[in-house]
Amino acid sequence: MLSYLFFRFMIVLFSVIPFRVLYLLSDFIYFLLYRIFKYRYKVIQGNLVKCFPEKSAAEIEVLVKSAYRNFCDILLEGIKGMGMDEHDIARRFKVINPEFLQTYFDAGKDVILCASHYANWEWGISLGAQFSHYVKVTYKPIKNQHINNH
Repeated sequence: MLSYLFFRFMIVLFSVIPFRVLYLLSDFIYFLLYRIFKYRYKVIQGNLVKCFPEKSAAEIEVLVKSAYRNFCDILLEGIKGMGMDEHDIARRFKVINPEFLQTYFDAGKDVILCASHYANWEWGISLGAQFSHYVKVTYKPIKNQHINNH
């Protein structure tokens, strides 16, 4: 229950923080995780070496830094997004060529969209604001039931 209350507090706090400040905070967290704590550094570096064996150590390090920056941005955007309504999110999470699906909707067909865990895919909740049709989302529940149920 304490973790849920902390989580809700963070959502409220982040909902009032402007994005410019959010990204400054993200840069600070990046510095802590990458430079100070080396959070999961060997895992990240090892995975990149396996995926890109042709890259030099310097090129891999650039990718490692990018991975840390991306992780920090996504983490903070995800928390902020929980305090935003779907119309605010839709201004930042845009569906390109939504009219493509209209042909199927007009024919009375159902459409299934699948997304990978890339960028801030959680902002996909804004799809309801971007389509005039019913949107249903399927996801894997998280372990903390207090957070999952709210």
